[in-house]
Amino acid sequence: MKYFAYYLTIAVIAFCADASAQTWIIEPKEGFGFNYPFAEGLAIVQDEATQFYGLIDSTGRLVMPYRFSDPPRFSEGQAVVNRLAENGEDIESYLLEKSGRGIRLSDYVEFSLGHNYFGRVIETEFDADNFEEPTFEILKIAKPELLTAANTPKELALIPVFNERPIYSMNAFSHGYLLIDEVDDYFVRPDGSIAYTMKKAERSETFDENGYAQFMDADSVYLINTSFQKVYAHPRDVQRDREFYFQTLGDGYALLTSTFNEEWETSIIHFEKPFQRFDLGPQADVFPLSKEGRYWDTHPMKQESDTYLCILKSADGKELQRIPNYRIDVIDGATVVMSNGSEVILVNGNGQIIHRVEAESAWYGGKGYLWVMQGTKTGLLHYTP
Repeated sequence: MKYFAYYLTIAVIAFCADASAQTWIIEPKEGFGFNYPFAEGLAIVQDEATQFYGLIDSTGRLVMPYRFSDPPRFSEGQAVVNRLAENGEDIESYLLEKSGRGIRLSDYVEFSLGHNYFGRVIETEFDADNFEEPTFEILKIAKPELLTAANTPKELALIPVFNERPIYSMNAFSHGYLLIDEVDDYFVRPDGSIAYTMKKAERSETFDENGYAQFMDADSVYLINTSFQKVYAHPRDVQRDREFYFQTLGDGYALLTSTFNEEWETSIIHFEKPFQRFDLGPQADVFPLSKEGRYWDTHPMKQESDTYLCILKSADGKELQRIPNYRIDVIDGATVVMSNGSEVILVNGNGQIIHRVEAESAWYGGKGYLWVMQGTKTGLLHYTP
């Protein structure tokens, strides 16, 4: 569904240079493969010739050279990289820090969860529809104080934690908490103590960038804050077997989506006082913004067209602005990126066009950043969202 588009990297868009409005962090040049959005101040970049990955900072400087076969994803300043051992058979895991220091770990792990915790898949089964259902194991550095010792050991020992029952999913630390999905889902502090348990949760998600998490039990779907207070609850439609999802937008607003088969309904809710709800109707193709519950409502210009009439509306449905013959490719907070095949425009939360750019394609580079492709050249563009 298109209103989830801002969670994803984008498809083709086009850009143009307006020196007064944006800055090239990296001028378009040859040699890049696929590059990733910024996270924790670093972006993963790929060398097209070797297919290896490195990392750049927000100035475009290559702070870690192209030497990783898999993209190193950081969580709370830590990442995991794996490489073939000298015997040519075993895989060795290393803790990678932002400084570039790498320390071998005693066990194979697949990803970092942050705060010296790591995860790996231990078993994968398939359900009746042939979807994978993995179970996981969590390990932790046995003596984290060794990371700051004068003489760091060549290898850090790992110990299993939270593995009394099967772990069905986990999320990296967010806002200081690690979410673990067992029979009961629960949030864990960095010291390993349990901060909050969601009894008999059927679905849960970790804290988002606005500091809210959601979970669903047999009766309702809930939004909770980082103090684990329930700020909003919506009853489930058990008879119709509908699924409900929140997407918080900032300013106390959220998009509430209910799905059934391939149908969906959407509402804008204000979950802080005064409580308000604005139903947008069934099958609405909306792109919510992080500004006062505003959203872009889109309608095809003509049948089988890939451009739309884009209408900016307030939470109560009042029309604020119209932009025809574009499609929305990226939501970056309150800023949207629209394209029509020959031009891309950046539009702020008031519906004003703030940048225009030309190029062949681009993809999301993190808040205020866009990777831009001009022919066979790739550059990194920074703008103020």
